[in-house]
Amino acid sequence: GGQMNSAILDGQAASTAMRNGWKGIIVYGAVRNAATLQGLSIGVKALGTNPRKGTGSMGQRGGAVNISNAQFQSGWWVFADKDGILISQTDISGQGGYG
Repeated sequence: GGQMNSAILDGQAASTAMRNGWKGIIVYGAVRNAATLQGLSIGVKALGTNPRKGTGSMGQRGGAVNISNAQFQSGWWVFADKDGILISQTDISGQGGYG
């Protein structure tokens, strides 16, 4: 699963997301400009990398997202580290909600 024959996200798009206040991006596919992405103050999780630029298309906002056997709903919490991601309907961080 996932789009691997071209990149879905690059450094420029991630920089825009960061300026808009996003904390992280989960990509069910490939990204490019990995060194640039790593240097940004935004978390990016992807299946892999591909130097080929993808053809731009707009996503949808506010709906459920299905990735493999996991479903994300608008308003749910996503926690991530170098090992993977965890999805929760509530804030389980112990930080009192900071998102």
